[in-house]
Amino acid sequence: MSLLSIDNLSKSFTQGENHIQILNNLDFNLEKGKTASIIGKSGSGKSTLLSLLAGLDRPDTGSIKFCGQDICSMNEESITQLRNGKIGIVFQQFHLISHLTALENVCLPLEIQGKQNETEYAKQFMERVGLSHRLDHLPSQLSGGEKQRVAIARSLIIRPELLLADEPSGSLDDKTGDDVMNLIFELVKEENTGLVLVTHNRSLATQCDQTWSLSGGGLVPEDNNAQ
Repeated sequence: MSLLSIDNLSKSFTQGENHIQILNNLDFNLEKGKTASIIGKSGSGKSTLLSLLAGLDRPDTGSIKFCGQDICSMNEESITQLRNGKIGIVFQQFHLISHLTALENVCLPLEIQGKQNETEYAKQFMERVGLSHRLDHLPSQLSGGEKQRVAIARSLIIRPELLLADEPSGSLDDKTGDDVMNLIFELVKEENTGLVLVTHNRSLATQCDQTWSLSGGGLVPEDNNAQ
């Protein structure tokens, strides 16, 4: 069953008198519970593509279908509801709310959904990411790896059907980054969550079920077995 499919997707920007084509007629498909990586050099359009998949930006042309629904035709309210319930996002720069504790940050998506008794469930999820001893710490009191684990817990606590991860280990040292990525792969497998991982790390990319290379505005599938 197709979880995510994009068809003939294009995106461009205008800077002064210059017209810059970032993405050009992309096609892509991801089945439910499968993982895909998108690799490419800095500036190739990886983060732009992820923003489009998350409904945070709109394409110039083409469609993005999530569970059969074209999010490009949705209004902002519908897209926001979709993100709150079915799409998790992990960024390179954590994006935790500074005045909330780790536990409160993780609880936030559940509160937005209006769910009750979210604290106990959030505590369980914090334990799953190895942070049951950091519940009452503010982000400023956490290490980079701990902040990213909080961000992962926050994105997955709604049990989304799709997780979008934009260089989630990019700001961490190698050992911590490996631990964080292993955690992501472990959790998405346990939850049968689809994953689109944006990375410049080829060895990390090949751990996904499929790997795509983004270059010159085009998206080309790669053979992981050939790596």
